[in-house]
Amino acid sequence: MKRIIQIGIVIIICFSCLSSRGQTSVFNWDVENSHYIQPVDAASFSISYFDEDGLTPQAATGIPVGSFSVLTMSGTVGGGDALGAASWFTPNPGQADNWIVFGPITHPANVSSVISWEHHYAANIKRDGYEVLVSSTGPTPSSFNGATVIASFSDNDPQTDGNTVWTPQSATIPASLMGGPVYIAFHHNADNQYALYLDNFNLTQTSIASTSSSFTVNQCNSYTVPSGDETYTTSGVYMDTIPNTAGGDSIMTITANILQPSSGTDIQTSCGNYTWIDGNTYSSSNNIATHTLMNSVGCDSVVTLNLTVNQPSSATDNQTACNSFTWIDGVTYTSSNNTATQTLTNAAGCDSVVTLNLTINTINNAVTQSGSLLTANESGATYQWLICPGMTPISGATNQTYSATSNGDYAVIVSNGSCSDTSACYTVSSVGIMENDFGNNLLLYPNPTDGQFSIDFGETYSAATITITDLNGKIVLSKVYRENQLLNLQLEEPAGIYFLKVESGDKKAVIRLVKN
Repeated sequence: MKRIIQIGIVIIICFSCLSSRGQTSVFNWDVENSHYIQPVDAASFSISYFDEDGLTPQAATGIPVGSFSVLTMSGTVGGGDALGAASWFTPNPGQADNWIVFGPITHPANVSSVISWEHHYAANIKRDGYEVLVSSTGPTPSSFNGATVIASFSDNDPQTDGNTVWTPQSATIPASLMGGPVYIAFHHNADNQYALYLDNFNLTQTSIASTSSSFTVNQCNSYTVPSGDETYTTSGVYMDTIPNTAGGDSIMTITANILQPSSGTDIQTSCGNYTWIDGNTYSSSNNIATHTLMNSVGCDSVVTLNLTVNQPSSATDNQTACNSFTWIDGVTYTSSNNTATQTLTNAAGCDSVVTLNLTINTINNAVTQSGSLLTANESGATYQWLICPGMTPISGATNQTYSATSNGDYAVIVSNGSCSDTSACYTVSSVGIMENDFGNNLLLYPNPTDGQFSIDFGETYSAATITITDLNGKIVLSKVYRENQLLNLQLEEPAGIYFLKVESGDKKAVIRLVKN
């Protein structure tokens, strides 16, 4: 049997080996033999033991102290010495908190580091849990707070089922720890199980092949390479190196196209408020506002606003008119109005809103006729009577009323202030009528006549007798007309004054007829 070495609660063992510098670091320790450590780490390398639980192992475990102990394993697979730590305590149960820490060990760039070991359990029904951690600091347990766990086994973990023989295990140290020292810790944290045995620790490091790639980038203004070492402001082909995913060199050939931003001015003219592409509404001229868009090559395009804000205007159009007025909006107004508006364009090109202020003065141009007497309905005006259809003024006929001296058509011009209007023509046919039972419907025209004249009864009579006599009572025409309303007659007698008598039933009319 080999010797049993008892280790105290905290024990640090330091070894040094002589070898040429610059070699890859490799650690190897079969507990029954002296360990080997590459010369680059020999001066500072340690194996540190820590008992953090402070509990006493049960004597049945054969482990004399609370932390990891070097034990002589007899009758086990492989035999020889191994490390052992207990989780079965006396007088009370508890949870183990034992540590063994290796390091520092150099973990160069471009190298893959793999730690391997063997574990063994005395009884399959009591398999102790533990974990393996790596950190860039050490060697105390507190240095591993938040450290990376590269292997973990819980109490009676299915992964360890049947591991009552020496069973190989391994784990890879993360590439993120390349380029600096690492500490490797085995943390025994079983809760009231039995014991854990470890042996044959080995750290191998294998160089990682570099990779290469080529790619093109399009960048605005400048380009900083992935390593952050260089920033370029002109287009070109550049080289850069960063770690690849395996921890080796990633050598990159980069074609960098340095693209340029652009700028421009947006010239705008607006009437009143203007909402620009930046979403802001401007109420006054502005030449300093800017907004950033994207140009055709994907870079910033800074647009500067050059805005001229013109103002709309308003005005009132005062108008006075007679009877009706047609305004600029195309509407004819027959009454006063101060609400109508029309929008024009002012000198600045903006809206000019014109409001109508219209006063309509009206003249009543109607005429009331009573036989040969014509009366203008408008009072307090000035008047000029006319002969239709030539609208010839009648000399001296300037009163509100006019009595026609002969049959014909008459109108009147009525003026009141600035307004003037002409009435319709009114027919006077009763001049010379001495007796009339037919009413105003009976007309005789023209009178005086050159011999041809007409009689309009106003309605159709079954029989009407026309008799014409001269001043001496001599009958010059007598005739019965049937079913007629309008008669066209011819007086063949010499010029002079005649009397025309119309009779129909019990109606009778006598009219003074003048032949020129």
